[in-house]
Amino acid sequence: MMDYYEFRLLPDFAGSSTAKSITDAYLNVHYWDAFQLEIGKFKQPFSYEELIQDRYVPTMERSMIDQLTPQRDEGVMIHGHKMFDDRFEYGISVSNATKRQHHR
Repeated sequence: MMDYYEFRLLPDFAGSSTAKSITDAYLNVHYWDAFQLEIGKFKQPFSYEELIQDRYVPTMERSMIDQLTPQRDEGVMIHGHKMFDDRFEYGISVSNATKRQHHR
């Protein structure tokens, strides 16, 4: 049963404010690859460039457009991957739209 639940709690001890101290905190329900439900504080599925890790970005820096996209926020997301021979993935999120945060 626990194979279907994933969670992440990622604190940031560098900040001086308690509100900044949690970078990621979410629970993902993962019965199927194509349909998953995630709730908590996580990266928003707005830009593919935002979702990939720094070490996989093909350029030295992220684009200027990345600075305009939402990053982490609290909310609920429906997402899926490994569809159509692993060529399609999606993510739809509803969040509280707080101010932009600069954590990666």
